[in-house]
Amino acid sequence: MPNRFRQALASLAILLGIGHFAFGIIAYKAFSVDLLWFLGFGIAMIVTAFANFKDEKIWILRVQNALVLGSIAALAYLIPQPQILVGLVLFASLFAVSCILPRPNE
Repeated sequence: MPNRFRQALASLAILLGIGHFAFGIIAYKAFSVDLLWFLGFGIAMIVTAFANFKDEKIWILRVQNALVLGSIAALAYLIPQPQILVGLVLFASLFAVSCILPRPNE
């Protein structure tokens, strides 16, 4: 059950990251630093979400989830928009699930 829940959350996080990336391309008409930040965070969400499909190096997974969660929490504080709050819930859930996963050798 926890594995399926984690995979469902990770799949939703991948979709959010892809949406973030696509929206960045649509919203920013010119190549700029803002566009690169926007695309970079979309890529970070996608990479972190894909990492949640495997739990071989659980401590790396926890660090990845914590870093993305911290970034989204800062954004939620600065820009409390619905899509950011969705990301906050997704990555808070992924972080929580990764914290309750046993280590592979246990």
